[in-house]
Amino acid sequence: MAVLMIAWLAAPVRAQDDPRIGITMGYPAAVGVVWRLNDNIALRPDLTYQRTSSESLSTITLPSLSVVGVPNSSPTTTVITTDSWSVGVGVSALFYISRHEALRTYLSPRWGYTWSSADGSSSGVSILATLSNSHSQTVGGSFGAQYALSRRFNVYGEVGLGYSRTTLPGSDVLGVITRTETTTSSLATRGGAGVVLYF
Repeated sequence: MAVLMIAWLAAPVRAQDDPRIGITMGYPAAVGVVWRLNDNIALRPDLTYQRTSSESLSTITLPSLSVVGVPNSSPTTTVITTDSWSVGVGVSALFYISRHEALRTYLSPRWGYTWSSADGSSSGVSILATLSNSHSQTVGGSFGAQYALSRRFNVYGEVGLGYSRTTLPGSDVLGVITRTETTTSSLATRGGAGVVLYF
């Protein structure tokens, strides 16, 4: 990636229109594409993916029941394993509102959708398997600035507000589906920064 960036930064600037399509990489971690429809409007779809696995050990000792003469049980080690993943897609529209040489500012409404799933299991004293799925939608808007370090390499930063709504339809525990549906809503500030590599 460093070699590619240096090559593009060192490339001679030719008298032609600005490139229209580029690849974005930014924080929060996402990879996407920028497509400039014209000098004032651009679209920026993006994709996120995350997978997490963990394993922990827990030692359990059942207490004695002196009344009935049951002694302490021997310690039992339980292995708890969890595995979760999420996939998100989103799209932002960039409406450029000003330009000062290499610096451009813009307003950006955004919509996003995320699917999540989590599995958990334990062994030892008890065997428990769980499965839960959730999905969330996010809408928001931000103000951003984009600076062209070269014709093919830009950096950007933005800040704004986002509203998200997450729905957990239920969980599956030992094959029994819990029908309780939980919905959570939140409003929070959001920000981001990244780079754009134009073709």
